[in-house]
Amino acid sequence: KIINIKEPIRSIEFNYIKNKVKNIFRPRGGFYYQFKASLLGSFLGGKRNFINISNEYRRYLPVFKRGILAFRMKFGFIHNFDKINILPPYYLFELGGQSSLRGWSSPQTFSDPKTKFELFNIEYRFPVYKNWGGEVFYDTGSLLNTNTITDYKFRSNHGIGITYDTGIGPIRFEY
Repeated sequence: KIINIKEPIRSIEFNYIKNKVKNIFRPRGGFYYQFKASLLGSFLGGKRNFINISNEYRRYLPVFKRGILAFRMKFGFIHNFDKINILPPYYLFELGGQSSLRGWSSPQTFSDPKTKFELFNIEYRFPVYKNWGGEVFYDTGSLLNTNTITDYKFRSNHGIGITYDTGIGPIRFEY
């Protein structure tokens, strides 16, 4: 994202992470939780005045002999204290692409950036041969503005993939 460097940005952030994932490169069980709240502007000064809150939970469950069922839920919202000036798109949430809704090639193909999002992923990962693995996944999510409910619509995708474990993380090919 490109941010206008002439625009003064003053913020304070609280970030809580609890990571109990067994093997972060190739999860075998456990969970990950993150809560993040950022205050921009207000008593800190600056051109923008809003709060951004997001929450993420991931769970990895061993199933069958060597498979893993992976879940992820993410939520976030932005409250703009300034009722006159709307926030530029680079401050807002986007969905789409490899790290959120894989069926949408980029955030621009999903929707314009918005002030609220919900994201759910479920994935079954299984070994195939040596360092090769497979996966089946389903993703669903929604973007909307916090002041309206009329554009509330979940978009979903599903697919399959092949992974190769490099030792420092997987290489993934998904369709």
